[in-house]
Amino acid sequence: MPKGLYERLQKEIDARDKREGFALADLLDLPDDLRGLMQRVVRRGSVSATELAPELQISAEAIGAMLETLVEKGYLERVSETTPARYKAALARKRARQLPGGIWDALSGKMDKE
Repeated sequence: MPKGLYERLQKEIDARDKREGFALADLLDLPDDLRGLMQRVVRRGSVSATELAPELQISAEAIGAMLETLVEKGYLERVSETTPARYKAALARKRARQLPGGIWDALSGKMDKE
């Protein structure tokens, strides 16, 4: 594999790992209108403002502004630069849980005392 290609792939992987996104519990902090919009985006996957307009009975321009606000906050990411733009939820990656080192020794020591 050429060195340049490897470096680009590694940068993309590193950027993905650093991107935090949001947890579904973070939706509780949003105002009602943005929370409802986010719930629809999470359920549908990838959407555009024009697809949501009839469903929400709000103009596509107003929904587009709301979607851009959510992009700025890090809740959504723009999937395509086409017209109309498509958006998807930027969910946080689940991190593998690691137990602290020596936990089993500490627990067995505590059990021995009791």
